[in-house]
Amino acid sequence: MGRRVESWRRSAGATFYAHAMDLGTPMQLYRDQQLVALITSYSYDQPWASGRVDDLDPDRGARSERAAAYLQWFNTHEDLPEDDDAYDEVCAHEMARHGTTSADVDWCTGGTWTIRTRDGIDNRVYSLDFITDHRIQWRW
Repeated sequence: MGRRVESWRRSAGATFYAHAMDLGTPMQLYRDQQLVALITSYSYDQPWASGRVDDLDPDRGARSERAAAYLQWFNTHEDLPEDDDAYDEVCAHEMARHGTTSADVDWCTGGTWTIRTRDGIDNRVYSLDFITDHRIQWRW
C-alpha cells in the first residue's frame, strides 16, 4: 500500500476533514468540469501539493509546458516597463520566444480547477501553477 496523507481544507470559516489518500494512486485533474489530465507522483508538503501531470491531449500538454515556461519568466521579472505599450511589446516578444500565446497562458491561469481523488470526491484547488517538466502545484 502506498503512503497516505491526511489533508485539511478550510471552507466558510470552518475546518473540514477533506480526505486521506494513497499517494501512489493517480488522481483526475479537471478544468471547468472537463477531464484534462491524470496527476501522478503526488506529494504533499502543507500547504502545497504537487504532482506530475499526464495530459490526456498531448498537444494541450505541450502548449501548457510552453505557457508554464513563459509564466516562470514573467514571475521572475520585476523590471518590466511601466509604459503600457512597451510592457505589451516585451510580453509579446517573450511569448513568441517561448512559443506560447495569451490564450494558452489564460488556459493555465484561468478556469475552475478541481481534482477528483481516488474516493471519487471532487476537490476544488486553489493557486494552481504549472511549473514545467509536466508538473503542477496547488493548494487544497
